[in-house]
Parts: sequence; structure tokens; C-alpha cells
Amino acid sequence: MITLLIAALLSGQDYNDPANRCANPMNGLDVSACTEMLLNAETARMDRYLAAASATLEGRKSESGEDFAAALAESQTRWEAYADTACGLARDASRFLEQDCRGGLTQERTLYLWTFFLVQEDGPALLDQPEPITVETAPE
Repeated sequence: MITLLIAALLSGQDYNDPANRCANPMNGLDVSACTEMLLNAETARMDRYLAAASATLEGRKSESGEDFAAALAESQTRWEAYADTACGLARDASRFLEQDCRGGLTQERTLYLWTFFLVQEDGPALLDQPEPITVETAPE
């Protein structure tokens, strides 16, 4: 372990740079920090897509009078409960598994929001199609 740390220090890599820590994890803490960084980036992107989807639905109502934006907010609350439950067993097994589970579900939810609320039939999508976030593409 110490040999790996010394090698990283001698290589001139900035060990505090998340990309370096994720590219060359030296221990479980590095893996956890990297996974958490990616999950935070996925969650922030999902929140942006959710806000954009809500804005497109603002003031619109179904034929029965249901407020679309309120329905989307309710569906998000239910999705969060689902994600908590779905990843709960993984949490009991390992923190890494929980973060990986939550990251995957968050990617799926973001793609759902984009597909059903941000892609316009008569024009370009309101936001870019979400691609999986990697160490190289994660915002710092």
C-alpha cells in the first residue's frame, strides 16, 4: 500500500484530483469517494432535467384537470422511495453496491425524463441526451 502511494507521489499526479483518485484507486476509501463523486454528478444532472421537465409542464393540465407539473413532482417523490427501497438491500451488503445501484437508477430516471418530457416532436430536444457520466466527464 505504501509502495503504491509513494509511486503515485513520485509520478507527479495530483492525488487530490478526483480523476486521478478514480483512475488509480489505492483503497476502499478511494473507490467510495470516486463512486460518490459520480453519483453526485448523476444526481445533479437528474435534478437539472427534472427542473427543465417541470418547466415545460408548468400551467398545463390534463383533460380531467390534473396539473401535469404536480403529477411529475409526485412521480419523483415516488421514484425516490422506489430507489431507496431497491437499493436498500445493496446498502446492507456494501456501501459501494448501494452507490452503484443508486447511480444506475438515477441514470435511468434522467433518461426517462429526457425521453418523455424534453424531446420535442417538432424540434430539437430541450437538453442533450444524457450519457453515462464517467470520471473523465464528471464536473468537478
